[in-house]
Amino acid sequence: MAKYLIICLLVLSGISFAQTSTGRSTSGSLSAPAAKPVVKQPEAVVPDAASLELGIADSIPVAPREMPNAVAVIIGNKDYKNAPEVDYALNDASIMKKYVVTAMGYRPGNIIYIEDATQGDLIRIFGSETNYKGQLYDYVRNGLSEVFVYYSGHGAPDPDSKEGYMVPVDCDPSHVALNGYSLRTLYTNLDKIDQEKHLKHVTVVLDACFSGASVHGTLLANASPIYITVDKDVMASPNSTIITSASGDQVSGWYPEQKHSLFTYFFLRGLQEQASRNQIVTARDIFNFADDADDGVPYWSRRLNNRTQTPTFTGSNYVIFEPNK
Repeated sequence: MAKYLIICLLVLSGISFAQTSTGRSTSGSLSAPAAKPVVKQPEAVVPDAASLELGIADSIPVAPREMPNAVAVIIGNKDYKNAPEVDYALNDASIMKKYVVTAMGYRPGNIIYIEDATQGDLIRIFGSETNYKGQLYDYVRNGLSEVFVYYSGHGAPDPDSKEGYMVPVDCDPSHVALNGYSLRTLYTNLDKIDQEKHLKHVTVVLDACFSGASVHGTLLANASPIYITVDKDVMASPNSTIITSASGDQVSGWYPEQKHSLFTYFFLRGLQEQASRNQIVTARDIFNFADDADDGVPYWSRRLNNRTQTPTFTGSNYVIFEPNK
C-alpha cells in the first residue's frame, strides 16, 4: 500500500510541475513548451530597370499636342560581330523612343525603330547611294512632315578618304568603306527627300564617334594609335540640324551609373529639365545644356572617364518642345 501511495505522489508531482512551467495542461497529460513565434525576415529589394534610369526615365515631359505627320528613325546598335559591343546602345534607343513619343508628340506608328541594324537595314531605311527612296521616304508626307533621326552605336572612319561611317552590326570596321553606311550618303539622301517632299525640318542626333576609337579601344585592325579626324559632312538643307556626341578624334563615353551613354543622358536631361519649366525648348537649348563645360558632357567626361568629349552642333535651330500657350 505504501508503495502504491509513493507512485501516485510522484505522478501528481509531475503534473503539477508541468502546469507550473508551461502555464497550461491538456487533459491531465504533460504539456510541451510553447513554441517561439516565427519572425519573417523582409525580402531583399531588387531595383527594377526603371530605377537604373534615375534622371531621365522618370517624369518624362508630356507634349501638349500630337505631331501626326512627324516621322522618326531610332537605331541602337549594341551587339557587333566584328567589334566590341556598345554597352548601353539599346538602353539609349529605348529611352529615346519614349521621349520622342511622350515629350515630342510623335505617333508610335510613325517611328522606325531598329535594334542591332545591319547594313541592309540602313539601306532599306535611308536608301542607297543610287536610290534615296527607302522606308523613310515612304513614311513622310509632302509639305507636312518633320524628321528626327537618332543613332547610338559605333562610328568609324575610312582611313583613305577620311569619310565617316555608321557601323552596322554586321560590318568589319577595317573595311567600313565596303560594308558601312556613310554619313555622306545619309545626309545626301535626307537632302533629296527634303527637296522632293518639302519637309518642315530634319534633325539628326548621332551618339557615336567617327575617329576609329571606342571605349574598349581601336576599331581598326593594324591602325595607328593616333585616331583619325574625319571630314565633317553636313546637310545642304537650311531646315536641318545635326548634333553629334563628340568632336574630331574624340571618344564618346558612357555614364555607367545611369546605364546610358554620357551624351544621350545629358541630351534627354536637358529636354526634361527645360520642358518642366513650361517653356519652349529648342535644339540649341538642349545642345547648350549637354555641352555645358561646368555640368554637362565636357565636365562629366573628364570626371568619369578622364577624357575630353565635346558635342557639336551644326545647322538651324528648331523647336523640339512647345508648351500650351
